[in-house]
Amino acid sequence: MLPAIEVAIGLAFLFFVVALAASSIVEIIGTAFRLRASGLERTVREMLGEGDAEVATKFIESRVVTTLRETDAAWDIFGRPKQSRTIKVEARRKLPSRLPARAFADGVVDVLTDVKGSAGSAEDLFARLPTELRDRIQPMLDETGADLVAFKARLEQWFDDAMQGLEAMYRKWSRKLAFIVGLVLVVTLNASAVHVAQRLWTSSAERDAVVAAVDQLVPETPPADGSTSPTDTATSFSEVAEQIGDLEATRIPLGWGDVDVSFSWVVLTLIGWLITALLVRLGAPFWYDLIGRLVALRKGLGAPNAAADPASATTQVVAENGQGTRTTYAQGATERSATATPESSPAARLFAALPARR
Repeated sequence: MLPAIEVAIGLAFLFFVVALAASSIVEIIGTAFRLRASGLERTVREMLGEGDAEVATKFIESRVVTTLRETDAAWDIFGRPKQSRTIKVEARRKLPSRLPARAFADGVVDVLTDVKGSAGSAEDLFARLPTELRDRIQPMLDETGADLVAFKARLEQWFDDAMQGLEAMYRKWSRKLAFIVGLVLVVTLNASAVHVAQRLWTSSAERDAVVAAVDQLVPETPPADGSTSPTDTATSFSEVAEQIGDLEATRIPLGWGDVDVSFSWVVLTLIGWLITALLVRLGAPFWYDLIGRLVALRKGLGAPNAAADPASATTQVVAENGQGTRTTYAQGATERSATATPESSPAARLFAALPARR
């Protein structure tokens, strides 16, 4: 069973690194094209609506939101930041990629306060609000009354609900793009799950090298101090290249060298590419967790022999013999004084060696 687990470790690490690289590229694309910010702006405008007061526009231009705008608008292919003023996108950068619910509630209240200053009465204030916003906050006000803190809490809940829907849409889009990006990476690296499994299964040397490299690259337990996790996505293509370098460092049989093209090779390669690309969609965290489980299982099956186990009796005897101390072990002082002589029977020796029942 041990070779099968080692093959599974190699395949899991292959899927992990390709999934991590694919998700990193997807995030870089999303950042470069401001997909999160665009989706957030669209959602906010739908929530706040348009009207005489232009609540959505005033919210986007409010001080609470402008202070959260990202400093850098985009990154080049090597991960160096490009300032927004140099690439002339400041006019399009209206919202950050992520907006806290508290900032949303504070910004809405600030805008409503400004509208109140220009309104002559409560009825005038309410009439100035867009129909969508008015219909939404009316039941909130029926529940909270004039309690501003409670009203902000309801605004935060409303925003969180809207963000869950937006995040679900973004994840759906990300999975589709990750499959396409992953397929491109798989073809470029010739990372066929079928061929990799065949090579690792038939070559114990390659299998041992891969497992040893995985042990070095992936710790047995994730860092508990909150430091960077191996499942964190990269923010530049140079970091993606480093991730691919980690994959090549494991000596997993990849690439286009020594390829003997035949009909069966083409069929198996296409199947292997598709399998790898599909499994990459499960995401890097899934495969990272599975690697840890497989490594732990492998170490459990491949238990150390007695000489390698520091708690074994063999290790204790070897250590005591090297120090010139007693050659009997696991006995207390009273039991040691009752040790049978060499001339005694085997039964007597066993009886004397065994400790007294406690």
